[in-house]
Amino acid sequence: MTEIILAGEKFQIPASWEEVPIKKLPKLLEAIFVKPESPETYHEVLRLVLGISETTWGKFCYHYFGKTLSDEVKNQNAEALHQVLTLVSWMWTDDMTTKPFESVTVKGIELLLFDEGFVNMSFGELSDGYIHLQAFVKQLVVGDERLNYLIATVCRPRRSEAFYMEEASWNGDHRTPYNPHWSKAFAKELEQLDTAQKIAIMVYFASSVKSVFEQYEIMDNGIDGVGEDDYPGQGLIKNQHLLAEKGIFGDMSRTLSANIHDVFLFLEEHRKDLKEQLAAQKQQHSI
Repeated sequence: MTEIILAGEKFQIPASWEEVPIKKLPKLLEAIFVKPESPETYHEVLRLVLGISETTWGKFCYHYFGKTLSDEVKNQNAEALHQVLTLVSWMWTDDMTTKPFESVTVKGIELLLFDEGFVNMSFGELSDGYIHLQAFVKQLVVGDERLNYLIATVCRPRRSEAFYMEEASWNGDHRTPYNPHWSKAFAKELEQLDTAQKIAIMVYFASSVKSVFEQYEIMDNGIDGVGEDDYPGQGLIKNQHLLAEKGIFGDMSRTLSANIHDVFLFLEEHRKDLKEQLAAQKQQHSI
């Protein structure tokens, strides 16, 4: 933590995600990983980091930028706030798409983290993990319950079969295949996991989601472009049903087991084909 003084008050500024109090995480994660970078977002992050309410922040800004202050003083104050923002710039620049550690251990059970870039993550696992992340960020269930669900979804025990790596169907994932029922049941045990480790895993997942989503035009604007109308992950759930109905990857079970990159690539190519068909139809009608 770095101690600073603003407007005569002392504040503790975190130097890493592990130092961010868990109560501040949901709104901070939303600002960093969901909202676009803008002056308004920067101000929101500063307010959250400093632990100031919106009302107090308004008074705080008036103290620094009130009409009675000269332009010179306002510029000096702007520079002071910029220096504070620089102290938390790591929130945008830290490379959290790199696996922070290989595994965590809970009640003697080693849970492996997912591989970087979601190279072997299933569509069902990604969808559920994303829903749990958004539910935690929006605090649809107050507390850490959905954070524990997220950890149990993306961190799982090593496969126990003796020769699983020799099987032709092995996809390179050393974790046991995703089972939402097991993950939900085991999530209760994660209350014992160190908070700093949970934060590191969550930020690693959130960073990876943003990075991977931005690779595909079908996702439009990263996390913000999933197409949520009524609940987190609605766009992903709709695609699950549409793909299963058309049998692109098989039934619902096979669709959920499909690699997310295969799914996104198909959806991207399918959208391009539809655009070309529509363009051809318009051209025919205009002749």
